[in-house]
Amino acid sequence: TFTQLAGLLGHQRSHPTTVPPHPAPEAPHPPAAPQPAPERPYQCTECGKAFKGSSGLRYHMRDHTGERPY
Repeated sequence: TFTQLAGLLGHQRSHPTTVPPHPAPEAPHPPAAPQPAPERPYQCTECGKAFKGSSGLRYHMRDHTGERPY
């Protein structure tokens, strides 16, 4: 034990300083490849908008024909 701070500080200076190892730098990630767009095989002949299912296209065609769903 040390009765005075100066004694402790002198003792600590007698120990070699250890520097914690730095983690290795991470390699930069390559840019992600673009994901292919989901297939939308049903395309509107009026405006070109495409849909996954035929029912989506049928529902959309009401916008062009003015047909009401009721």
